[in-house]
Parts: sequence; structure tokens; C-alpha cells
Amino acid sequence: HLLMELIAEDGRLASAEVVEINPIIDERNRTAQLAAGLLTSLMGKTIL
Repeated sequence: HLLMELIAEDGRLASAEVVEINPIIDERNRTAQLAAGLLTSLMGKTIL
């Protein structure tokens, strides 16, 4: 998350894309939750 927060802080990111999340093989929605968390960090949410 730290890297995503630093990228968000920089302010120069124009776009981002999440690919290859397959809900059929995602155990207990872990991959989707990680992707969502990383994207929120990329948008500026800080994780303490």
C-alpha cells in the first residue's frame, strides 16, 4: 500500500487498470479485496 500511497501523493498518475481477477478461482474473494484496497490507496486513502 505504501507504494500506491506515494504514487497518489505525487499527483502525476493519469490512469490505472486492474486486470485478470477471476472470481471463479478467487478463494474467499481475497484477490478482489486486495485489488480494491490497492486501488483505494492509489486514489489517496492512507492505511495506518
